[in-house]
Amino acid sequence: MAHSVLLEGGQIRNIDNDFSQAVVSLRRHDVAVIGANAIDYAGRAAMLLGRPLGGSPGLGIAGLMAQGCRLVIACGLEKLIPGTIDEAIKAGGIFSADWSMGMATGLTPLTGHLITEKRALEMIAAVHCTVIACGGIAGAEGGTTLVLEGEKTESSAAIEAILAVKGAKTTGCPASLVECTSRQEGCAVHQSCAWRTCKGEMLTWHVK
Repeated sequence: MAHSVLLEGGQIRNIDNDFSQAVVSLRRHDVAVIGANAIDYAGRAAMLLGRPLGGSPGLGIAGLMAQGCRLVIACGLEKLIPGTIDEAIKAGGIFSADWSMGMATGLTPLTGHLITEKRALEMIAAVHCTVIACGGIAGAEGGTTLVLEGEKTESSAAIEAILAVKGAKTTGCPASLVECTSRQEGCAVHQSCAWRTCKGEMLTWHVK
């Protein structure tokens, strides 16, 4: 399963191995859609990077913003952090941590058109959305409770859009969901990770 794809002329192409080259081909009429790992109350966004230079995606992100194409940042409100993106960037860093449960990461800021579920519904229909609760258990993790205000026909259109995706299954590569264990392939480039020196069942403090 591809992590990054290019949709061109109705054809989908896996660009995991040539992400940077694909970015170079983009022009002002093209649209790039990316996710984010953090958003703040000011509507700013950032993405986690754990490999030197951010790996292939990291090398291409700056290019996305430099190419002049339209950048859409699709991000759920569960990624809303209590502080600011600037504070988060200062706190993180691949080489800033002495110990981490998993690879240490930094953040890079993203500049584009941020679309959350609130904004998406307001684009689909002429409604006003107010977030009144977030989160839950037993499948409601990451859920958002919204109050819709608008004319009946517009509210109905928004509700139909919600029902169309309600219950959708998660996607992604199963291998990416497997928890790390010591001495895996990524250990060579992941910094400060406790799994590099300890067995999974004996995770202990370790200062490099």
